[in-house]
Amino acid sequence: MHGTINASYGFAILYVVGGNDLIVGLTGLAGFIVLVIINIVLFLINKRSKIGIDEMMKQY
Repeated sequence: MHGTINASYGFAILYVVGGNDLIVGLTGLAGFIVLVIINIVLFLINKRSKIGIDEMMKQY
């Protein structure tokens, strides 16, 4: 997973033209928006689950 994120960041630098580092790329605003969306989806999936994360982790 870590290597995939590092590789995708390189593509963002190569193919995204213009803009500021704070706005484009994985560590910019676009990356943080994606992270927020993923966190919300994971939160909603966990909330709908019959058992919580704590119980899931105890099983393993």
